[in-house]
Amino acid sequence: MIRCLPRGICSPSYHLEGEGHQAEILFNAFGEGGELVIDGRSLTVEKQGFLSGSWALVDGGRVMATAGKTSAFTRTIEGEGPSGAFRLNAESVFGRTMLLETRNGTAVISPDHAFTRRASIGGPAADFTTACFAFWLTGMLWRRAAKNSSTAHSHPVG
Repeated sequence: MIRCLPRGICSPSYHLEGEGHQAEILFNAFGEGGELVIDGRSLTVEKQGFLSGSWALVDGGRVMATAGKTSAFTRTIEGEGPSGAFRLNAESVFGRTMLLETRNGTAVISPDHAFTRRASIGGPAADFTTACFAFWLTGMLWRRAAKNSSTAHSHPVG
């Protein structure tokens, strides 16, 4: 199991630890990019175009993994990581739990409970880098949902 702990009460970043590895998951303040520091090695998450739903995980100019939304209307992302193809999709329409499907099986990315940002990744993940990238993608989806929810409630209709 990989534990995913927020770095601070107001910080969007996470510390991941498990399976003999550790990582820092960082989100850019603006836009949908970020950084993964996995076992001391820094990897950049780059969005592939302003309106695209595609991202690349880059290590010094070399693409390590790619991912893209299958539709603008679903929370399903398909990608290719160091260990092969993966699929990240929501377990249900309303929940935050995500399923990471790889050739090794299905891992579950889930918050500890409804009122926390603490989370875990349980089950067989392809490799730690893919699990970290999938968690970054999950965190990005959670941030989008929170932003959309707060925007919807801040503009009363009528």
